Amino acid sequence: MADPLPDRRPGHPVALDVGLGDRMARPADQENPDAYVRIKERLKDGIVVSGCKLHISEASVADEVLVVPTRSLRPEDKDYAVAFAVPGDWDGLKQVVTIHNLRERKHFKRGFTPGATDSYMIFDNCFVNISPYSKIIIEPNAKLELRNGTQLTKNRCCDIMWDGIYLNDNTSTLIATSSTLGITVIEYSINGIVASNNANLNIIGVNFNNNATSMKLKNYLPQQTTFNIKLNKFNGGQMVKPYLGERSWYGIKAENVDNVIIGDFSSNIGNRFQNLYCGIYSLNSYIRVYGNHFIDIVDNPNNPYQCQSLTNPLLVCKPTAIHSAHSLTNNPSFINAPKKVEIGYINTFDNCVNGIKVYNQMATISSNIVRAVMNAIDIHDPLNYSEIKNNIVENCSNGTSPYKGIQVLKTQPGFINLSINNNSVKTRGMGIYVGNCKSQRLSQYRTFFVDINENTVKVAHPNNATKGIVVQNCPAAYVKCNTIDRLTAFLPSEPMANILHGISVEQTQNAEIQQNHVKYMGAGINVYGCSDLTQFYCNTLESDFYGFLFNQHASITNQGTEKIRTDNKWTPYGNYSGYYLGQQVEHKLWALNHNLNPNG
Repeated sequence: MADPLPDRRPGHPVALDVGLGDRMARPADQENPDAYVRIKERLKDGIVVSGCKLHISEASVADEVLVVPTRSLRPEDKDYAVAFAVPGDWDGLKQVVTIHNLRERKHFKRGFTPGATDSYMIFDNCFVNISPYSKIIIEPNAKLELRNGTQLTKNRCCDIMWDGIYLNDNTSTLIATSSTLGITVIEYSINGIVASNNANLNIIGVNFNNNATSMKLKNYLPQQTTFNIKLNKFNGGQMVKPYLGERSWYGIKAENVDNVIIGDFSSNIGNRFQNLYCGIYSLNSYIRVYGNHFIDIVDNPNNPYQCQSLTNPLLVCKPTAIHSAHSLTNNPSFINAPKKVEIGYINTFDNCVNGIKVYNQMATISSNIVRAVMNAIDIHDPLNYSEIKNNIVENCSNGTSPYKGIQVLKTQPGFINLSINNNSVKTRGMGIYVGNCKSQRLSQYRTFFVDINENTVKVAHPNNATKGIVVQNCPAAYVKCNTIDRLTAFLPSEPMANILHGISVEQTQNAEIQQNHVKYMGAGINVYGCSDLTQFYCNTLESDFYGFLFNQHASITNQGTEKIRTDNKWTPYGNYSGYYLGQQVEHKLWALNHNLNPNG
């Protein structure tokens, strides 16, 4: 539907009735082809229509007239399958108006004489342009199909973006697919596709190019409708007016959506998101993201979103491949989708500022491949039973320490169940950071768990201040069976040994650090602050400058007993003793550790 005057709120009489001609014949079979309104010519920036409509009430005094078909159509009637809106005085539209005055009353006189009009509307080679900000509306019980090379694009005559396709009902359907006959393209739109209230979507193999936002999803309940979004390419680029010079913002935005799949779980045939400010942005929604590829989600100085607040976790404040957030409080107007998100099963990320950011949700981040990303996986205020597992992270694009492979930080009070298991992290910054995530131990049992197990961290920088695994203020955490080493098989310089740590235990009490293997680091295990009741068992610290390094502010309690071995092993470097003791730990019991220094 072309809307040439988007800033007005016009009245729209509906031009429905037709001339009909031979009532026994279908539109394409009419002796007079203009008995119905039809597309006479297709141009690059619009269409030319011809035909007539009868008895259109009040069209002569309306701002615009909405023209729609009046009967069911066959494939051979395709030229008559046209709907549009034009002003009542549009060039090429002629109205023959009939005025109807009601009979005067004999009793109860009115102060005025009412009347009515209707029009015989003649479309005489009337040009209908695809105007700036125009939109396509799919009404309830209607279906629109875009197939085999259909292209929806900007108005070439004025170089201004169009609005998008809107469907707002669970009986509305949009099918957009490509084939060997051609690629379907939706480009240079402000909103692309806007689907809400469980509208049916089957979007497969479409190219979305240079849109401000390519797809918006709103108010979806658990799936009771057709819903497929896969094999599409969401390509960002330079937009035209009204966003001239800016880069595309979002691939997909989901708000108040419950249980929507983006991509494909079973066959890894997801979507590609490239050169955008944000690939997928989800707010107050439960989405599942499988098998997608995110590439070149990087900074752009011309993007206004760069100025958004860095302190509001609901906003995308830096280029991010996937940003999923949930408000701390429920809103009565929301559908209140579950506070969870699933991102996994071979999503790949290449050359992004931020890979995955999650706020205030139960996150399952599994089996993703993240390469050349500054901050790969970042979860703030995770909810219970969040897990990060089986991911491959290679964020080697920046050599400064603030960048992290995996970060989990909790700022809200309370205990949490959290698992970070079986991940492989290769980093020039920090490998795994966990902050303020508190387990709870009652007697010998833990009712809440923070487990950091069986991860591999490889530090790629030859001589840089960094840490493999950091647990900060995480009481009763388990750090077990992890492997941390540097890719260079030599030790750092002595000044760097104090700030290059394999495992750093900071202000963390009653934790268990056991069966970890650290190699070629400045300190195998660093302890900072009060870490009373934390136990170190069966760790192997091989060829580290220091085996254990205790900061001068560190405090610990006895390790093991005379009958129970702690059995830590370290092979220090050169003539160093293998550990450095701060004054608070010099007289604590260390039971039966092994210093494997051949020099004593």
